[in-house]
Amino acid sequence: MIHRMGNDNGGPSVDPLWLLAGGTVAAVVLYNLLGKPSPASVNPFYQEEEPVFSDLNSVATRFGRIRDLWSMGYINSAEAATQLETLVSAILKLQSQGKASAASTQELVSRIEQLIKDITEYQAAA
Repeated sequence: MIHRMGNDNGGPSVDPLWLLAGGTVAAVVLYNLLGKPSPASVNPFYQEEEPVFSDLNSVATRFGRIRDLWSMGYINSAEAATQLETLVSAILKLQSQGKASAASTQELVSRIEQLIKDITEYQAAA
């Protein structure tokens, strides 16, 4: 007697839908067990530690980026103000190390303080 091929020979058959559901569950469990991506890899604007600035130009570049990110809504007002305060302390540190002139530091600090003032006014209005 010739036996039939496949799962139709009286044994239990596995539905492809159950295979798909099982594979999905296994993938989710592996994703959660093996580690989710860090916030820094998901959000490129996320900063975990305090940045180190080598000169006044790098501070000015970061200031422009913070201003753009805040105006586009990528970072909230509190985070923007905190990062701007960090920039002011970095500028003062650069000036004390002799890496920045007094005139250029004063100009950049006044621009940063004006943006902080704009942010606080925006928060008060919102």
